Amino acid sequence: MVVNATLFVQAFNFFIAYLMLRFLLFKPAMKAIEQERQERDHLDAQISEREKILQKKAEEKEKGWAKKQKAFQKAAPDVRTKQVAHAQVQPEQKPVAPEPKELEKLVDEVQQELEKKVRHDKT
Repeated sequence: MVVNATLFVQAFNFFIAYLMLRFLLFKPAMKAIEQERQERDHLDAQISEREKILQKKAEEKEKGWAKKQKAFQKAAPDVRTKQVAHAQVQPEQKPVAPEPKELEKLVDEVQQELEKKVRHDKT
């Protein structure tokens, strides 16, 4: 194998390209990736803190409801109703049917009122 100046020039060019890529491309990209990871971790921490706060508030709310239910049960009046079967209920009086003349008179009055409503009379 022949070693000449072109091999050294190619190695030097490769080293220069490596340095340029490392400082101009890889370093800023790694910095951006690390910054995004830190932001994501920060947001995850905030989310978990807020979930804990919401869970505590829900537990406090449940405790409050339980206290209020107990207080209501203590303060509620003891109301017991006697259930009466339908067969046991009997009317006190029998319904009275109107006489035929009164019935005709009522029918006529209702019919006249309906006719007034239909004609939109206000009298």
